[in-house]
Amino acid sequence: MTTQLGKSLRPETFPYARRLVRRSTSLLRRLPDFLVIGGMRSGTSSFFYWLSEHPEMTASNAKEVHFFDWHFDRGEAWYRAFFPLRSKATKTFEATPSYMTYLGAAERASSVVPQARIVALLRDPVERAWSHFRLRRATDRDHRDFGEAIRTELAAEPPALFEHRPGQGIPYLVGGMYAQQLEPWIAAFGSDNVLVLDADAMFSDPGSTIAQFEDFAGIRRLELPKSIENAAPPDTPDAETMELLADFYQEPNRHLARLTDVEFSWL
Repeated sequence: MTTQLGKSLRPETFPYARRLVRRSTSLLRRLPDFLVIGGMRSGTSSFFYWLSEHPEMTASNAKEVHFFDWHFDRGEAWYRAFFPLRSKATKTFEATPSYMTYLGAAERASSVVPQARIVALLRDPVERAWSHFRLRRATDRDHRDFGEAIRTELAAEPPALFEHRPGQGIPYLVGGMYAQQLEPWIAAFGSDNVLVLDADAMFSDPGSTIAQFEDFAGIRRLELPKSIENAAPPDTPDAETMELLADFYQEPNRHLARLTDVEFSWL
C-alpha cells in the first residue's frame, strides 16, 4: 500500500534490493530527531504526511517502522536504513503509534536515540475506541457489535495495559489510557522533550496544531496543504456504549490532565 505521496506505509513493502542498498549505507544515515509515538487512531497518518511536506523535515521512508516494539532485534543498522543520509540538511522523524502502548519502547528508544524529541497526538478516548473498533470490523478482525466488544473488556477490568504481544490487536480500552502510556516516555526523555497535542483540535484546525509542532521543532511556520488521511467513513455508535466508555475514562482523563497540563478540547 502506498500513500498519495508515494511513501510505503510498512517496512515489509519495500523491494528487497532497495532495502539491501539502504542497509549497506546505514552508517552514513541519520537517526531520527523526532518520534511520533501515538496514539492509535488519533491522526498520526495525517500528521506524518503533513510533516513530510515541510522542506525542513524528512520522514522515514515508511510510516510505522516498528523498530522499538516489533523489530528491535534487527539492530540499529536495520533502523538507520529508513532514514536519509547525514548529508541531508533537514530534521528527520518517524511515526509508529504502537510505541506508546508497548512496554519497554521508551527505554529502548532512549538507548538508541537519546537526543530525540517525542510527539504524542491524543484523541478523545471514547471516540478513539469507536474508531478503533470500526477499523477492526472493516478489516474483518472483530465480528461482534460495539457494545459487546466494550462490555467484554469492561467485565475483565482493569484492562491489561502493555500486556499485548507485538502484532496482536491492542485492547480498545487500553488504547485510550494515555497517562500511563506517556509516563515512561516522560521519564526517559524529560517533560520538556515530549510534546502532547490535542488530535481533536487538529482535526478541526490542522494549521494551529502543526504550528505548535513547528515551534517545538524550531522550524519555519508554513502553510501546507492538509487533508485527513486514513479517516473512517461516517457512522453512529450506540449512545449507551459511549456513555459506558465516558464513565470508564473519567479517572484516566483526570490523570492525563494532571500529567500533561494540556487543556484538551474533549475534557
